[in-house]
Amino acid sequence: MLEVTFAYLLATALLFAFRSTRWMAAVALFVLLTVSPVLTSLLLILVAVACYYVYGKPRSVEWPKKLPWRD
Repeated sequence: MLEVTFAYLLATALLFAFRSTRWMAAVALFVLLTVSPVLTSLLLILVAVACYYVYGKPRSVEWPKKLPWRD
């Protein structure tokens, strides 16, 4: 079962790589979450932490003090 889950995970990552197949990747991610929720959740958290450290902290957005239409 673990081999099948790993192969499905790799297929999902490959589907996410291309813009035209991202909808299939979303369906595959849903199937992964229903088949093995603990393993998939842990892997998603691991990927999120890795992306956070690779790409850095998100930049904060500076909002203007006054809105242009409220002078």
